[in-house]
Amino acid sequence: MEFTGRKRIARFFIRALLLAGALHIAEDFCHNVPSPDYSLVTMLFCLVFMTYSVLLILWIQTVHARLLPSKARTRLIATAVFMLLYLVLRAFKYRIAADTALIRFTWYAFYLPLTFIPALFLMVCIRIGRGEEPGLWDERLTLIPAGLLSAIILTNDLHHLVFLPKPGIEDFLGRMGTYTYRLPFYLTYGWMVLAIAAGMTLLVRACGRGKNSRPLLKIAAVILLWFILNGLHRLKAIVEFIPPYESPEIHIFCLLAIFEICIRERLIPHNENYAGFFASLPMPVMITDRDFYPVYRSSSGIEADRDRLSEALSAPVYPQSDQKLSGRQLRGGYAFWIEDESEVRKANEKLAEANELLESENTLIEYENRQKEQNAYLRSRHHIYHEIAAQMYPYQKRIEELLNAARPGEEGFRGQIAGVSVLNAYVKRKTNLLLMASEAENIRLQELLLAVSESARYLTYAGLRTSVDESGFCAAPAAKGEEDTLPAAALIALYDGFEALAEHLIGHASLLMVSFSGDRMTLAADADGPIEAPGTGLPVTEEERDGILYLTVTAKKGGD
Repeated sequence: MEFTGRKRIARFFIRALLLAGALHIAEDFCHNVPSPDYSLVTMLFCLVFMTYSVLLILWIQTVHARLLPSKARTRLIATAVFMLLYLVLRAFKYRIAADTALIRFTWYAFYLPLTFIPALFLMVCIRIGRGEEPGLWDERLTLIPAGLLSAIILTNDLHHLVFLPKPGIEDFLGRMGTYTYRLPFYLTYGWMVLAIAAGMTLLVRACGRGKNSRPLLKIAAVILLWFILNGLHRLKAIVEFIPPYESPEIHIFCLLAIFEICIRERLIPHNENYAGFFASLPMPVMITDRDFYPVYRSSSGIEADRDRLSEALSAPVYPQSDQKLSGRQLRGGYAFWIEDESEVRKANEKLAEANELLESENTLIEYENRQKEQNAYLRSRHHIYHEIAAQMYPYQKRIEELLNAARPGEEGFRGQIAGVSVLNAYVKRKTNLLLMASEAENIRLQELLLAVSESARYLTYAGLRTSVDESGFCAAPAAKGEEDTLPAAALIALYDGFEALAEHLIGHASLLMVSFSGDRMTLAADADGPIEAPGTGLPVTEEERDGILYLTVTAKKGGD
């Protein structure tokens, strides 16, 4: 059974308390007649006990539903549980327990709720004044005196420090006049009074901080009612009549009324008016029961059938474009809400446009970078070609002079054309080597062999029959796996040296043998005597053996 209206809850509790008071009067009257019907008395007692118990349990349920999870809610529920324990212990002692020891221990157990209820009341009042913020000290320390005093009372049979039986009492049942009080008993009641007084002081201070004096007036009315009911209960000792309530019920429900005032007056934050709260929400929200029947819904509402709502519990659905319906299971029902994704869609569209623009810009930048690389490559090649042309210009000039001087049919025409062929072969091969040098630091010795071999063919036309020994190239690679290469500058210098020496030998020799050994090149010619070797830029050694002239050129490596 769920109670939602504030007035409805108050009316129910007041009527139930009035009914319980009337049943208690009827029970006491039936018990004091000359021939009581104990079955009727027991039934009335059970009805009274059940009414109080149900009220406490329902109040615990309402507190759990109305209050947010907090320390104040936990302590309010704990207080109500101790109140219910007090009622159960009283019913057990006077209606069920028959053994002397069991009755006595039940009497001792009364003081467990009697000490802890004031402590919890003080803790709730501290929370009301402090809120959920931590303070200078932990209010849970107030449970220590309550626990110590309860422990002393529960173990009274071991030391009799609280209740001391009078001499001659065999069955110690806790009846008045059969025992005397000792110091821990007065400390217990002093603690109870101190905790209640301190709690009420904090509560009054909390009420005084606000401009509304209504909470303070309501609490004062409850305290006045407590005095009146206690006065009526004590008046039966003077005037014979049956009061509607006993002291435990008066204390319990007056304290419960104070708690309820604190909740309703917002001293303890709580939830209420769910229907109005949901109706004021600007977004489409709805809470349904297990059958998908709307219980609370916002003003905008959600228009969807049961199948759509059921689908939304497992995955979002879209009843309309850009309207995402989602759901989640709650205790006792389901919650549904709609999220407007139009802004997200627009943002995604703008992001897609931005991505397309960025992609286009990246393509242009990539093209521009490639164009820059190509331009840089062309510029570098142009610079290389310019350098090569500058180095080859003297030979081109010699070729031009030879061609201008050549006259077909004249005696020296054949020699001039042969010289042009030799120079053309040299220009072609050196240009190729210079291009290789622009791309790599080292050049394979095989390229030098090809260059020398081609030049050798044209030297034959110039009257110097030249042959190349390739055996040195076959043995050039080192045994350790090194490649048969030379630094580009050293290899080109060897070729330049060969060309200078070969041209110098034209007219002085008829045979020429070229061989290689690593970075050394040897020219063997049948020269008609020693010759003055032209400058090659490399060290040249000259030796004559058995009429053969040996010229050895050694390449420079590294930084030499």
